[in-house]
Amino acid sequence: YSSLIYTTQGIFVGDWAEMHGSNYLSAENMTDLIACYANATSPSIYLAVRTPAQYRAIVQELERHPERYEAYDISGSRLLERLGLFNDGMLGSISDTGSYSTADAAVTEAGKLAARNQELDFQNELCQNVPNGGEVVIDNPYNDGENAVNDLAKMHISYLNRIYDESVIRKWQETTYTGPESLYQNLSFYDYITDHMGARYVIKNFSFSHKPSRKQLAKGKLTLENKGFSSLYQKAALTITIINTETKKETVVWNSETEKKGASAVLLQSQKSISLPFSFSLSDYEEGVYTFSVRLNDCESGELISFANDSFDETVGGYVLGTVSITR
Repeated sequence: YSSLIYTTQGIFVGDWAEMHGSNYLSAENMTDLIACYANATSPSIYLAVRTPAQYRAIVQELERHPERYEAYDISGSRLLERLGLFNDGMLGSISDTGSYSTADAAVTEAGKLAARNQELDFQNELCQNVPNGGEVVIDNPYNDGENAVNDLAKMHISYLNRIYDESVIRKWQETTYTGPESLYQNLSFYDYITDHMGARYVIKNFSFSHKPSRKQLAKGKLTLENKGFSSLYQKAALTITIINTETKKETVVWNSETEKKGASAVLLQSQKSISLPFSFSLSDYEEGVYTFSVRLNDCESGELISFANDSFDETVGGYVLGTVSITR
């Protein structure tokens, strides 16, 4: 079932296994446990520790004392590439309910806020490459709609417990979205947040041109934008096809798995607007009407990754980009 598992939370220690209130939270113990866990699980599954400070302690321990962990295949298990965060006290207070010890330790409110912002900045950088998620707790101003959207985006949240904390979730459901995106006017903050967790691709533009008199290749360009809180962490295959509407014959005109730098463009640039130019010869195609479509599939599970657009067509197995007629 490894292809169905996105991430794991913790190392089986602490109250509710949430990595607090345990005798096994020294840097050495945490590193020993996470290294063992990484070796016992598929490299495709992400791992997570409870706080940014715990993450930093593990990284520092591996850097300072690699000899302690020679029994584990740190490189082969891709431990550091897989290690992210989970937060089951998210937005519960200025310290995210104890998640940021420096915020709790600060004496003044200004000091507490500065410590919080420092940890948010840390997550903003780290979690562009590894997942972050958990539970929002305790109805308070930090999880009011606009505040929540700003911090969830900065933390790059890709998943949340859908039933806890019920008081916070109900607040989002009952509060009208007040942000700048016109598509969500008169909808709730719950609608906005659930639509933006994880990667959320939108087809922004598709263009196609061909000058048969010059015997040139047909040229197209697809532009995608990720509007979600996080990157697309899994390796994904983007495929652009052209389908004869009469014969239903499908031909792949661009695929990220076969194009140079294609896969990395989809994976690593997922926080930006991505322009994918392609070209192909129309001379091999018979007369008729053809439909362009695009689809994005998770390479591990094969599952379709949905775009925000409403142009999905089951008959073509992807999102319709447009049509072209070939006559001679």
